[in-house]
Amino acid sequence: MALDLEIRRRVVSYLAGNQSLREFEDWFVPEAWSGVESQDHASLELIPRIELTLAEHSNGHLSEGDLREDLSKAIEFYRSEMTFSGETGATHSTTGSNAPLQRLAMALG
Repeated sequence: MALDLEIRRRVVSYLAGNQSLREFEDWFVPEAWSGVESQDHASLELIPRIELTLAEHSNGHLSEGDLREDLSKAIEFYRSEMTFSGETGATHSTTGSNAPLQRLAMALG
């Protein structure tokens, strides 16, 4: 599974109460380090946003309710990029979605 999708799945799991914030952070921090080294554009956009949200919460700037709201907003938009190569050259396609969190949770299973 792509890292950005796994991050979204884990955030949904935290928001649904299936794991604690500590469990999410324990998983997220090492994954974020490896994700920064990747060329996965979706992860490179998502990771810093979640890192900032977690830092603001740990520094007391966000309540847990605000943290949950910001994490929900961070995973709301999903963008997918594909490049196809053929005889006529490469074609690049980008698509996105602002699906509500409930549909995203269902899609991520």
